[in-house]
Amino acid sequence: MANLKVLRTRIKSTQSTKRITSAMKMVAAAKLRRAQDEAEKARPYFDRMSAMLEQVRLSASIPSSLSAFHADENSPHILMILITSDRGLCGPLNSSLFKATQLAENQWRNQGKEISYITVGRKGSDYIRRNNPDALVASHHNLNVPTPRYEGAQTLAENILKTLEEKKYSRCFLYYNRFVSAIQQQVEEVSLLPLGGKNSDENLTKDHNVVIEYEPNAEDLLKVLLPKALETTLYTSLLESFASEQGARMTAMDSANRNAGDMIDKLTITYNRSRQANITNELIEVISGAAAV
Repeated sequence: MANLKVLRTRIKSTQSTKRITSAMKMVAAAKLRRAQDEAEKARPYFDRMSAMLEQVRLSASIPSSLSAFHADENSPHILMILITSDRGLCGPLNSSLFKATQLAENQWRNQGKEISYITVGRKGSDYIRRNNPDALVASHHNLNVPTPRYEGAQTLAENILKTLEEKKYSRCFLYYNRFVSAIQQQVEEVSLLPLGGKNSDENLTKDHNVVIEYEPNAEDLLKVLLPKALETTLYTSLLESFASEQGARMTAMDSANRNAGDMIDKLTITYNRSRQANITNELIEVISGAAAV
């Protein structure tokens, strides 16, 4: 039979772990409601900004002064921005994102492209440093602490634009987890270079009878809209990633809490059986001794 002291220690240790996972679950649940509201409120603004930007691009090309937004099709370099969490204990949230980026990286490398990374979150930077440290251009931590702020998105946008200006890239992609529900997060891939999608979007070009006049002109408007659209895209992705992190952590801690409860029940049963067996053995020894006398 198992040693009773060892079983008691394991039961106490598991009970302590259960209290921690229960507390983390409640904290994540409290943060999730607000994070979900902010992510859902940002979506219409992001959609409208993207539509407005694309409509303006139908009337003007990207100004030459915004060199960071001009893709060099002949360049072998591709930039990937990876938004992960700063802390773990959130289930497969980060690992699913790593699988998606690794798959995309392998596909581009097969075409002779070179991949560079800008990471947001410690988990992303740790992953790139372990697997491909030379590809890490920059890393940002704690942009979602305590919650995502627009200032953090502006800082990230400035770093991305500086990187795009220093070296010409043919493509730039953003990878993050989009919040669907507390038990479901979806990996999203957004093309940042070129930003704003394709000019051949049928939904935007089907009505050729509409004439739009811009004041100031469309190119001057793009000078303002393009950086603002990048900031909006990054801010929205930070909100989505933060909500996804809280939902994934709540689900993971709930599962860990149930598993800890099951383990405590099993250990308690084993402990009681071992204790009863020890008592029975002691009684047998006492009775045998008395009979021998």
